[in-house]
Amino acid sequence: GGALATVVAALAVFLAVTLWPPGPAPVVLQAELTAEDVELRFNARWDASAGVLELTRSAGTAAPEGQDYELWVIDDTGVPRSLGLLREPVTQVSSVLAPGLTLAVSLEPEGGSPGDAPTGPVLAAAALAEG
Repeated sequence: GGALATVVAALAVFLAVTLWPPGPAPVVLQAELTAEDVELRFNARWDASAGVLELTRSAGTAAPEGQDYELWVIDDTGVPRSLGLLREPVTQVSSVLAPGLTLAVSLEPEGGSPGDAPTGPVLAAAALAEG
């Protein structure tokens, strides 16, 4: 009895996996933010299924003493919105994003911009695209 139940369960799983089409592929957005004047590069990857943006500093060093890198997202209105500080080589941020939004990294005073927009220079930026 138990062996028959195991065979039936295995057959049901096999049929479910092979006969039902897979769901839609999860949306993944990517961008490579590079700086023109300094050796600084961030790779961004956002996975819609997790709702998490992962930013990896792939070139360059941490922000200078007394300053922080700050991550911004800019939509088609041109208004930046802070997504947080980039103090570690890899930073994860929960966010809802879409293709075409621009990610930018600015150099700010320690603790980040005191206002709702970058106050320091924008060092790197790139648009998110499906990839």
